[in-house]
Amino acid sequence: MKTNELLLPKGIRQKANGSYIVDVTIEGIRKTKTLRTYEEALLCLIEMQKNPQETRKPLTMKEAVDYCFQVQWQRGKGNFEHISNKILDYFGNNRVVEEITQIDISNFVTHLRNSGLQDSSINLCLSKLGTILKRVADDELVPKRIKVKAVKVRSKDRNVLSEDMEKSFLENINKAEIRDFFELLIDTGLRVSEGLRLRKEHIDFNGGFIHIYVNKTDNPRTVPISERVRKILLSRAGNMKLFPHISYQALVYHFNRAKEQAGLPDDVTIHSLRHTCLTRLAKNGANAALIMAWAGHKELATSQRYVHLGADDLKKFAEEMQKNKAV
Repeated sequence: MKTNELLLPKGIRQKANGSYIVDVTIEGIRKTKTLRTYEEALLCLIEMQKNPQETRKPLTMKEAVDYCFQVQWQRGKGNFEHISNKILDYFGNNRVVEEITQIDISNFVTHLRNSGLQDSSINLCLSKLGTILKRVADDELVPKRIKVKAVKVRSKDRNVLSEDMEKSFLENINKAEIRDFFELLIDTGLRVSEGLRLRKEHIDFNGGFIHIYVNKTDNPRTVPISERVRKILLSRAGNMKLFPHISYQALVYHFNRAKEQAGLPDDVTIHSLRHTCLTRLAKNGANAALIMAWAGHKELATSQRYVHLGADDLKKFAEEMQKNKAV
């Protein structure tokens, strides 16, 4: 319950979340501090009044990140640690938060692009940077807030998971069977219904394949498995049905929960896991016919959407044609 502000001494006020802010100006110097209890705030106010020459120490980026882990990300430090490391690696531990400008943020985006990150991964970093800057400003640890805007993502890439997005997403799945199932979809491109129907006899561990006999296109196919998926399936081979305790409703619940905690875009859905697999195939050189066989598409046009040929691809093809003519 919020304390009656009429009973609070001048210089102390209570926030909606129950914490207390000490905010005083002495000899032209404003000093603020957020504390958890009224007793701590009162002692702080007394100390501030005793030392009018003491100015507020500038907040560093390392202190801001640590503060967010303490008050906001206590349950998921591992989920955001690799992103916060990217932020600190660029800005530096001792960079003063108040000195960060929009130009600095634009340069940060350029730095992330030059390091090879996709726009979706860049937005994940920007989202966490924005959260840090907003939190320390809201809690009045710094006098002003710098707004952080996301970069525009090309429509065809909006619902594809980058490696950073995948890592953040999976780290927020706290149930092993659910996490294993999502990793299966990412590496194989199976439909959710196909994964739920998997049985022990469908897996060829020696050859490294999954045999899909029933699917929505009535087109049986064989899909290669990664080493990650092989280990998952081996650990579950004691059951005739490999994922016996999972329902579609449970998958949706855990997916949406992890998606929100990882800060993924609204466009990302469960189907994005299959979409991510097929997009990665295309980026690694798979043509539409190969993607069609892997995914079990009924029409080649569906697979062709994943293949994006640029000018360099066309030039290379023309050069090969010219070589063949010369022969």
